[in-house]
Amino acid sequence: DAALRLVRAAGLLPLAVRIVASRLAARPRMRPAVLAGRLADERRRLGELRIGDEAVESCFALGYAQLGIEEARAFRLLAVHDGPDLAVEAAAALLDLDVPDAEDLCESLLDSGLLECRGPGRYAYHSLLRLYARGLAETADGPISCARALDRLLEHYLAGVRGLFRQTITLYQVYSEPEVVEAHRAAADALHTGTPFADAAAMVAWMRAENANVMAAIRGYLAGGGSPGRLVARLFVVPSLADRTTVPAELLPGGVLFAMGAGARLLGAADAAISLLSDALDVLPDDDALISRAHGQLSIAYAESGMAERARWHARAGLALAAPVADGNAEGLCWIGLGVASLYAGDPECALRELETARAVYRTRGMPLREAWCLPRIVAAHLRRGRPDEAADVGARAAGLFAEIGDEHLGGRVLALLAVALDELGRPEEAARARAAAETPWRRSGLSLHVPDEHLVENRPPVPPNEAEQTRPPKPPEQTRPPELPEPPEPPHPSEPPEPSEPPEPSEPPEPSEPPTPPGPSEQNGSAEPV
Repeated sequence: DAALRLVRAAGLLPLAVRIVASRLAARPRMRPAVLAGRLADERRRLGELRIGDEAVESCFALGYAQLGIEEARAFRLLAVHDGPDLAVEAAAALLDLDVPDAEDLCESLLDSGLLECRGPGRYAYHSLLRLYARGLAETADGPISCARALDRLLEHYLAGVRGLFRQTITLYQVYSEPEVVEAHRAAADALHTGTPFADAAAMVAWMRAENANVMAAIRGYLAGGGSPGRLVARLFVVPSLADRTTVPAELLPGGVLFAMGAGARLLGAADAAISLLSDALDVLPDDDALISRAHGQLSIAYAESGMAERARWHARAGLALAAPVADGNAEGLCWIGLGVASLYAGDPECALRELETARAVYRTRGMPLREAWCLPRIVAAHLRRGRPDEAADVGARAAGLFAEIGDEHLGGRVLALLAVALDELGRPEEAARARAAAETPWRRSGLSLHVPDEHLVENRPPVPPNEAEQTRPPKPPEQTRPPELPEPPEPPHPSEPPEPSEPPEPSEPPEPSEPPTPPGPSEQNGSAEPV
């Protein structure tokens, strides 16, 4: 184990490994674990990798001495970022250059062997070269220049996060009043314009590629003494943060991961959502409300991936945390997760009870917009029950409700399901009109209509849990799991997890036929899509 740690600390660099071996050979009484402990300290690592006249740092200095002024500056400053890599656009922001100029410098450093290529337009350092370059930046550029470079990089990533939610906020309103939405958009515009994305696929690809870099930039900003309040202001359109007047610094990384995961799920990328939300659970502090919401989002993402047992586990974990803090948002979301899991498991009667429970939770809490979000799933449950008449009845009135509250995009989902019901009822002309109306607002936003329940209502068989678990191995939370809950099954050979105690179900679920009333000013932070 100590030998492996030594090789890793040497970055698998032949010269560094040879120096480590020579030091141990010259000191037979030194245990490998002692030297491994010294190399674990990044501030001492390069200094330890020398013996006699031979040193890793001297080898790096030879290459650095061959660089021109601009190349040398780029080599130093790019190293202040602690993320896994840098896209050329991020490098341009950090260096305060145009993208073509930044790309020329990165390619020159790549040709000199001082940067590595991690994919088209993406660059990274060898771990030891990063330490060397960072040390040069601290002395040659100074802390102020390094801090400014990091701030420019952070703004680049935050612009991407804001751009993601500026585009999805049109689809899933975060606030109960349209003028409040516009006020928050204006606030974001006054700060900086978010990065535009061509379509939903581009948004999901950006989240997958950059989530680790976003987290590294946020942590670097906070570690350098940056203000959490200022960071929240720069992320004002992110739903998981916008409803909080104060946000502790330790909540920010997990909060942003949670928001990105919720966004990925809304865009239909369940696998990306599972990864991001699982990462959020790993780093969120003791904030039961946000943790329970993350469990709720994960339950829906797992259900939409065909993993009903994991979906139920996360839903129950979220309910166990939401009840003591009276978080109606999380509680309703977890009941929705249970309902979606039952839909995928082929039990629409149970799904209908659970979805109606979610509606009851939101109605009791005075959240009509969130209550309305249950309706597309309820329509799907009626279709799976073989009751297209009830599906059409609820769907038609739900579509009218969404039109009244101005949520065309969620209304589009209902209309798409309504079209299925109308087809089954032998009314093809009405179905065609509903289907066309469903697509219009999504196309206007440059997105494709995403209806996660679509394959359910076509009565396709649910994905067997064992098969789904093997094809999409999840990342179970470790630090945030309530201690009384059992471990979820581990891939690739899952087994049925012990069932925790069932959350109480209402003895009489509300009638599914009545859609909620339009929202009024009393609802605070109501959302058509709970985030």
